[in-house]
Amino acid sequence: SLGTCPTCTNTGVAGIQNAGNAVMKGVEGEITALVNPIGKFNFSADYLSAVFKKFDATLQEYAANGSSTVVPANLAGNTLIQSPRWSLGAGLEHNWNLPNDAGLMARVQTSFRTAQYFSNYDFADSRQGNYTVSDAMLVYTAPNDRYEVQGYVRNLENSTYITFAGETGTVHGYEYSFGAPRTFGVKVTVKFKD
Repeated sequence: SLGTCPTCTNTGVAGIQNAGNAVMKGVEGEITALVNPIGKFNFSADYLSAVFKKFDATLQEYAANGSSTVVPANLAGNTLIQSPRWSLGAGLEHNWNLPNDAGLMARVQTSFRTAQYFSNYDFADSRQGNYTVSDAMLVYTAPNDRYEVQGYVRNLENSTYITFAGETGTVHGYEYSFGAPRTFGVKVTVKFKD
């Protein structure tokens, strides 16, 4: 398991510490169906149980005066990093045939994840709670596939969610990376053919 302090004694840099034992069990399934005249539907579900069974680590505790002490920490029972219990996804897509072999496609899709941690220690400040991210797009394809115009909205809910959290020993705090907020735009693709 790769981590940053508190696993690395008084260094403030990343290090490797081996977990004694972990058990991961899961199942996943996916279905895609053509539902006339509505369109193509897809659904996926993943279940994961990922737990340390034995993990004798260390923890660097800080005092109010800035001094620190390294103490043993038993991480058995903690969840492995980035292991949400449930991950669900669904989408619906519809295509229309337009005159002159042009086409129009509309799609909506969503994904849901249950809580997960970004630290072996399962600290609250490295926990991402349940969240959902949904997208929508509309794509026009010109005759003979000469060009394509796509309008899209991503993260319709404007969900705020963590994609990375790591403790930094230099400032005794966490660094975070977040998923993109709601974004929208238009994309044009031109195809050059002989």
